[in-house]
Amino acid sequence: MTAWLAQQAQEHPEAIALIEGRSRLTYANLAEQAARRAAILAAHGVRPGNRVVVQVHTDLQSAIWLHAIIWLGAAAVPVEPKLPPGRMRLLIKQLRPAASIMPEADALRIGASKDESRGENGHACPFIDADQPPAQHVEALAPAAYAPARCATIMLTSGSSSAPKAVPLTLDNHRTSTLAIARRIGMTGADQWLLCLPLEHIGGLAILIRSVICGSAVHLHPRFEPAAVLDDLAENPVTLASMVPAMLQRILDRQAGPASSKLRALLIGGAPAAPWLLRHARNLGWPVLPTWGMTEACSQLATMAPDEAARIDFAEHPGTVGRPLSGVEVRTASSGILQVRGPMLFSGYLGSAGEPDHGPDAEGWFSTGDIGEFVPEGDLRIAGRADEVIISGGVNVNLEAVRQRLGECPQVHDIVLVALEDARWGQRIGAVVQPRDPSADAGQLQAFVADWSRARLTPAERPLRWHIVDNIPRSAAGKPLTPACRALLEND
Repeated sequence: MTAWLAQQAQEHPEAIALIEGRSRLTYANLAEQAARRAAILAAHGVRPGNRVVVQVHTDLQSAIWLHAIIWLGAAAVPVEPKLPPGRMRLLIKQLRPAASIMPEADALRIGASKDESRGENGHACPFIDADQPPAQHVEALAPAAYAPARCATIMLTSGSSSAPKAVPLTLDNHRTSTLAIARRIGMTGADQWLLCLPLEHIGGLAILIRSVICGSAVHLHPRFEPAAVLDDLAENPVTLASMVPAMLQRILDRQAGPASSKLRALLIGGAPAAPWLLRHARNLGWPVLPTWGMTEACSQLATMAPDEAARIDFAEHPGTVGRPLSGVEVRTASSGILQVRGPMLFSGYLGSAGEPDHGPDAEGWFSTGDIGEFVPEGDLRIAGRADEVIISGGVNVNLEAVRQRLGECPQVHDIVLVALEDARWGQRIGAVVQPRDPSADAGQLQAFVADWSRARLTPAERPLRWHIVDNIPRSAAGKPLTPACRALLEND
């Protein structure tokens, strides 16, 4: 099997691969540019099997660099554009990359010279200026032969509530994940994806890779702007998209109307989606498909089929994400935590020595940290994270279940709950609330929501502290930043 990009360029050279605004690249164009940049990497000493750190935006240039790294046979390590210098040095120390790709200004921030950047252990790797276009005389490099077990990407988990971990994913992990998703939603080369998720997170990168495997086109959005997304959906033949719930909510706030008639599937994942949000979107004509997945499995593990999503009562089945994808096995441990097994699963986190560690057990099962169960219809229901179950006064309280209930309050636009230590009860809930009316008086709003919760929640479920914000603190991927929310409550 030849490299995916090389195969698409050979079989469908004039098919559109990437679109950003008015700029378009065919598969032939993309392959040529990736091959030339792969030659630049090779000239800097990068070899197949090496690791390359690359700062990414959801744009053409970042997509080309990612394809170039995989074309060479190296492993791409996408990182956010403004990763703090200390974090970058630690990353270089841990992963010992053969090169780093970033704008020169950012390289200088971490103490790199023109030709190299260094980790905390003194490991040096060549620095390549991401903003410098390849010279015209650079000869293209032939693609590395397809090797299923070769590491293609190393993803850093979001770290919204803990330190990020390095997750290596092979070419075959990506391939089997793509095929399973394609079977569930009917994805083909005729589809066009809208990509507004960050490329340093698996939800964004997976779209880029599954598109080149299938030969479909990708519309890139460097920033998530609801107006631009809606324009793209209205003006172009976008058929597939993926968003986190916070993005969907902003879209519906901007346009309380139907989606483009061409859009046939909108994957919603990355964080729990409130039943009222899914119901509201579907009632407006948005083809929402709840999903469940994780970085360690190349994104999705379960996705609701389109026909089921069109008829299910989301309010009566909160947390339901459909059946596991083809090839995915799911079982429930005695603790209630879901365990998964399948060919898209990683081999283990990269430890301090840069080698896989702490992954699936000897039989291939991996603990997800999510609590869930199979319902009688055969669907999977996700109840929340195991670390989001607190004990308050001897009572187990599921934060996600409480969050969904509070999300139904008419004055609440968005809400995040965190566990707070309490000398009397052990733990109590703190709530950070974004009001539906930005001009609402904070004191009156807090009193209203507190009264509303007293009529609907048990004493252990009622938040002890409240903090009103204009916007919920979130990561680039749209996930709530739990430490930041906790700090807001503790500093009141």
